[in-house]
Formats: sequence, structure tokens, C-alpha cells
Amino acid sequence: MSGVSRARPRIIMPTGFMVNRTQLPAEAYLKSAYVEFVQRAGGLPVLAPPVEPLEEDWPAQYQGEALLLVGGDDLDPARFGQPRHPQARPLHPRREQAEFAWFDWAQQAGVPILGICLGCQVINVARGGSLHQFLGDRPGVGRHRDAEPGPDHDAEVTGPLLASILGKSVTQVATNHKQAVDALGRGLIVSARAPDGVIEAIEDDAGRFILGVQWHPEEQLDHPATLALGRALIEAARR
Repeated sequence: MSGVSRARPRIIMPTGFMVNRTQLPAEAYLKSAYVEFVQRAGGLPVLAPPVEPLEEDWPAQYQGEALLLVGGDDLDPARFGQPRHPQARPLHPRREQAEFAWFDWAQQAGVPILGICLGCQVINVARGGSLHQFLGDRPGVGRHRDAEPGPDHDAEVTGPLLASILGKSVTQVATNHKQAVDALGRGLIVSARAPDGVIEAIEDDAGRFILGVQWHPEEQLDHPATLALGRALIEAARR
């Protein structure tokens, strides 16, 4: 029908959770750039606060058509058999539980999954992989932590899914992370690396749309690679 817009697929974004040290109430929150990232790409942003208790059927009731796992603090390293590094900043347990529950749901439902920064790490750890908890301990590693928005270094693209989205072998990325993927989880391959060898993206080795990028596309909303990532997620959701 003329004048009727095409329906936007529902993109689930689990929110952060913070308990303030003052007398202010606890907050569920999400950086607005992630909302704009989904909206610009043609999706309907659906925010999912980390409810407690998280009932088993809760994620399915959102009727999401894709999952976007966003950035945040650091996972409990007990999940991959390590003690916590002194530089680590713990993610609130309530949010951490929700992140893994949403990932489990999305895998079972077969919907596309895109993980950004922490989200990339959730994908890897959920599949049984591990993380470098502090890149500053690794000799020869360049600068990966930069709070200023904008491109910081190149990433060499090697994964077939990511290469098909970006259409090129090298892209510039905006980076702000102190942790990164170490041992790969089950069924995952390296999809991109920084010039110093740090893993910058991972993807499913069977061709499913399960993609994690360590960089922050939402910090470069007008960058061609950002636009391509967002549109690829939305098109996969439509399918």
C-alpha cells in the first residue's frame, strides 16, 4: 500500500545496570548512540532491562528478531577459569546474568547476534573461550583504550561474514578496550585483527550471523563500516 513504511525488525538491546553509591535509586540505562545505531539502520530499538529474577521464558516474550549486545564493564573471569586482574572493573552481576541469558536465547531462537566490545567478549566466553584481562600486560601491544570518539587504528578483516558486510580487507575502527579475546570459543573464528595482532572481531564458523566486534561502531555513526554493520544486522533480522 502506498505510504505505508516497511516494518522495522525488533532489535533487542540488554541495558546496563548500576547501583549508585549515593541514596539515588538503581538505574537501568543504555548509551543513546546504540539506539541511534539501530534506528539509523532501519531497526526498532527494544531495550531490555536486567530483571531479577530472570525467568527462563522472559527473553522469548520480547519477540525479538535480532540481538545487539553492547559495551560495558568486565566479565567475571571465573567464567573462564582465571582470578580477577587488578585492572578489571567488574560488571554488575545482575547485568552479567542477563547478557548470557539473552545470548542463550538468541542462539536457540536462531536470530542474528551482533556483539560490540563487551558483547564480543560475551559471545566468546559463552562459547567456552577466554579473554586477555589487561592488554597493557602484553608486550608489543599498541594503544587500544581511547575515550575520544573517532578512528584509532586499522583492522585487517579475515572472516567471510565480516568481509561480505564491509566489502574490503581493511577498515578503520574506533577502539576503547583494555580486554580482548584470547582463546577462541567453540565454533568461532577470528574475523579481524589489529596491526599488533589483537583480535578485533570474531564470527561463527558455520556461517550463522553471530558476529562480535571489539571496536565501537556507535562512536562513528556516519562511517561506512558502521552503516554497513547496522544494515547487515537489520537485513539478517528481516530474513
